[in-house]
Amino acid sequence: MRHVTLLARTGRWQLLAGAGDGGTVLGERSNAPRLVDVSFAAVPLLWACTKVAAGRWMVEQLEVPSLCVRQTGEVGWRADAIASSPDGRRVVLLRGDGQDGLWLGPQPGWTLLPCSTSPDAASRLAWIEERRLAFESAQRRLCTLDLESGDLETGPSGAWPAAAPRSGRWFAISAGHPVALPLSPRGALEPQPLAGFDVAHPTSLRASCDGQVLTWTEPRLWFGIDTYVQSSGQQRTRLGRAGDALVAVGGSYEI
Repeated sequence: MRHVTLLARTGRWQLLAGAGDGGTVLGERSNAPRLVDVSFAAVPLLWACTKVAAGRWMVEQLEVPSLCVRQTGEVGWRADAIASSPDGRRVVLLRGDGQDGLWLGPQPGWTLLPCSTSPDAASRLAWIEERRLAFESAQRRLCTLDLESGDLETGPSGAWPAAAPRSGRWFAISAGHPVALPLSPRGALEPQPLAGFDVAHPTSLRASCDGQVLTWTEPRLWFGIDTYVQSSGQQRTRLGRAGDALVAVGGSYEI
């Protein structure tokens, strides 16, 4: 069992063994899509969304570690966020052309999900368990949406929800600190301090599906951002030349 790290810089992806940027390169791809999410399926997958032409965005499912495309879908509008289902078969996109809305697909087609409040335009989506999606609302509060009933639960102020379903919880940033929330029935959006990680003033957050590895960004003293990765209970590492990178750690996997 091991983790894999997806490191995406302008125009290029690298998929690396282990947590961080020091492992063996498992796969590479040029023309890296802007949006990507790591599936939590037993077979590791990536979902990506990228603009292919004016008014056309391609959604791709890719195998790990080959990065070969398994299936594709297409939407006729810009997507601002993406989240893959725990089984890796579907994704939810946040429409970003001023129309808003959460869309489920790609098979058998794209369906608008019922939701009484709109996610913030800059929100990250996190598919935290089979029927529940987490996001930051336009009012800057953490919310979970039941994908079947449309029931919405609103919690405390926060941002950057991160799914970790194998750990029995999900993570987010609240009051400037990382917090953990249980995967439990409605009425329990009560964040708890997250122990085992050295995170200070995070501006983004992602988690591996077992909850043992976090990646996040922090502002530099004068300008720019730094990107960090840390396994629980170990020393955090700043990723070299990754200030503009999207970094996500998946796993652990048997690959």
